[in-house]
Amino acid sequence: MKAIMRSLDNKELERGDSNQLDRLFFQYIQETGLIIDSCHVLKKNVVKLQTEQGPKVLKGFKNKEKLHGQLLLGSILDDRNEKVAASFEPFPTKEWFFHYDGLYWACMPVEEGTPLDFSKRADRLLGLRQIAKFHKETGNLTKDVAPLKLFQLNEKWLRRYNRFQLSLNQAPIQKEFVPLASSVQRWGEWILERINRKFLQHLEVEALNNRSLIHGDVAHHNFLRNKFETVLIDFDLIAYAPLEYDYLQYINRIMPFLKWDLQEVRDIPIPGLKHCLQNPDLYLLLAFPTDFFREWLFLMRTNEQKLNNYLAYARQKFQERERFFIQVQKAYYKRITYN
Repeated sequence: MKAIMRSLDNKELERGDSNQLDRLFFQYIQETGLIIDSCHVLKKNVVKLQTEQGPKVLKGFKNKEKLHGQLLLGSILDDRNEKVAASFEPFPTKEWFFHYDGLYWACMPVEEGTPLDFSKRADRLLGLRQIAKFHKETGNLTKDVAPLKLFQLNEKWLRRYNRFQLSLNQAPIQKEFVPLASSVQRWGEWILERINRKFLQHLEVEALNNRSLIHGDVAHHNFLRNKFETVLIDFDLIAYAPLEYDYLQYINRIMPFLKWDLQEVRDIPIPGLKHCLQNPDLYLLLAFPTDFFREWLFLMRTNEQKLNNYLAYARQKFQERERFFIQVQKAYYKRITYN
């Protein structure tokens, strides 16, 4: 207990206001063989440690099966000597996790690197290549690493849209942003009414049967790049789903930096990406404002000022985004006219 007591007594333990760690937790960590010098709470379930064995991150999982899936995925990729993703490691005692306060805690080394910067073209292209590499390396898994349940994108988006719609009259936003929110709400409604549900369900059933694995959260901060390699991190949202869904989300995230123009990605020879751009039922989905609904719902319950700041940013991009939405609309009406 000496190293643990030293870190506490010297106040090297950094805590968030709501993220309290106690001595019992440190006792559990000590029993894994890690010798702690200092500790910093990043989230309620994420703790960064400086240890005599090097910098580590502890992550807590409510769901034991989810942890097992991530441990298995990391083990498979490590066995293939493919460094496409950050993976967990056993504690010095050779145990892979311990249970404390309702969470299953696992350990990984700190990955050195910086997140991708989507304002830079090279980084945007690097992210696409890394997604394709992840899909390739997980394309023939023989063991299940994610829940065996059907991923239903339409239902997910519908739930998010309904929550947004219900919150419109409650949101603490400045009056000048009301027209923006109303326009985006209409865009979402228009697309949800025209989604080809049978087509998506076919893709989703096929993906589940084939065990096609997606990352599910291809945000810029989930890519870490250093001078040697780029890796994906944070696999909490991995699922068996159409690979196109990772590309749909990725395009949605980089489009503000492309001025809502797809020209940069049209000629990239990645099958899942090209399918999103060439299949009319998937192309329609590119205009769904899932990012706007996500940010709105998160910031509305956490930070009123940041919500209004985000809306100010979204308003600056409104004309570019509206132009893209109209382009998608025209493509849809042209298709149904000829059909």
